[in-house]
Amino acid sequence: MLTQASLSAAQDQPARVQRITGRLQAAETHAYLLNGLRAGDQLTVSMRATSGNLDPALGIVDTTMSLEEIGTRYQADLQRLLAANESVALALDELRNRYFLAFDDDGGVGYAAALAYVVPAPGDYVLIASSSLSALGRATSGDYELRIGLNAGESTGAVPTGAPIAERIPFPWGVSASVEEASGTLTAAAPVVSLKLVDIDAGATLTA
Repeated sequence: MLTQASLSAAQDQPARVQRITGRLQAAETHAYLLNGLRAGDQLTVSMRATSGNLDPALGIVDTTMSLEEIGTRYQADLQRLLAANESVALALDELRNRYFLAFDDDGGVGYAAALAYVVPAPGDYVLIASSSLSALGRATSGDYELRIGLNAGESTGAVPTGAPIAERIPFPWGVSASVEEASGTLTAAAPVVSLKLVDIDAGATLTA
């Protein structure tokens, strides 16, 4: 009865849809806080690439452990599984089932990721957006579009409406550091050389 009441209360809430765009560099992972969800809330999430060779992957975790702790344990368990298991696919499935409440790689159209999740208990959750091969060091990269629906059925393709559902938060692991070396010649005729930088996220540190 309590479960049915929670589902009914969630379904009575106005449907909300949010659209988010971003860019994943190689081996990078983004995290979004889903704040104050209620038991019975129905989440629908899709992620598709809009540029590059990005192969999106989505996951949901709770906040019983910090993202830093999850990352440390995940990476350690990943290395142990890969060393002991010849089947990489089975090793990754086992690992994801252990750490994620929900996970999807190619559940959408083509290489797009899509998942649906019914919130089991009230609280904060975190949506993880990454590339599907990042765990194996063969990460893809590119721009992406996220569609997040809350109690919106299958309408994540609808026009965004209502208050935001997700908020980008710092992600303490899986972020790639990039180092590049460039050389050239300065002359009296050409005393200045300009180098174009790739897209840089707010908060990133650039050193030269």
